[in-house]
Amino acid sequence: ETRLREEQAKREGKRSKQRGAAPGRPPNGWRQHDFLGYFKILGLEDKGFDITDEDIKTSFHREAKQWHPDKHRDDGEKEAAADRFKKIQAAYQTLKDADSRGKYRRGELHAL
Repeated sequence: ETRLREEQAKREGKRSKQRGAAPGRPPNGWRQHDFLGYFKILGLEDKGFDITDEDIKTSFHREAKQWHPDKHRDDGEKEAAADRFKKIQAAYQTLKDADSRGKYRRGELHAL
């Protein structure tokens, strides 16, 4: 039983070293911050670190088209859509530029 635990610990140690080197992942000990949920707002939370400018632009257009206030007729829906649309615009303004996106990921930039 002790031997099995040692072998398992050894395997887990190897896995953690491999994880940091895997494509699309940050170096060991580095975390992506999404304080305001901007990656989630644009539907990019599952993309990891391989997000391109084109991914962000495409996601922004998809979400903006869906949540544009003029697409919603009911007053309650229109108001909720307007709030969501503003969040989508803020997310895009922050994430569209690689420099500001890096600052946001590191937690240095919270919002514009």
